[in-house]
Amino acid sequence: MTMIRNQWSRGNFVCVGLDSDFGKIPESAHRGSNESQVSIPHTIVAFNRAIVEATKDIVCAYKPNIAFYEAYGEKGIAALHLTICDIHQIAPDVPVILDAKRADISNTNKGYLKFVFDFLAADAITVHPYLGAEALKPFLELKDKSIFVLCRTSNPGADEFQDQTIVPSRENEKH
Repeated sequence: MTMIRNQWSRGNFVCVGLDSDFGKIPESAHRGSNESQVSIPHTIVAFNRAIVEATKDIVCAYKPNIAFYEAYGEKGIAALHLTICDIHQIAPDVPVILDAKRADISNTNKGYLKFVFDFLAADAITVHPYLGAEALKPFLELKDKSIFVLCRTSNPGADEFQDQTIVPSRENEKH
């Protein structure tokens, strides 16, 4: 991705995760029409905007995790969209990597592609390879977007599946 390489050439190597959990946003940052009516989406957008404004000159990318926005339904998706719009306005040379870990059958992927790149206007997306190369193909065919393939995770239970040694049985060997 050219945008990331450009940031790296400036010495910007930090990717800022915008995993904006409303429950962890300080009350002093809460927004609403009045003090008694706090708006979760307005608070998240304003909080993210402040982070982008403070970091725009030192980051290589912003990476909002879609789950933190999906949790609030259509208002959360609107907050994600506004956050990405803000990033493009405030830091137009800094890419947005949507942390969504998507990949599925081809017609489902078409929906993901349309939502992520056409509606949200993200520059890149994270995908998982579990369903194989066919599932990743629609993402990898995009020439003007970037794809980050999940290879290894750091969560505490990752080793339960990711560290398994697979030994093919002789029955499954191709002759």
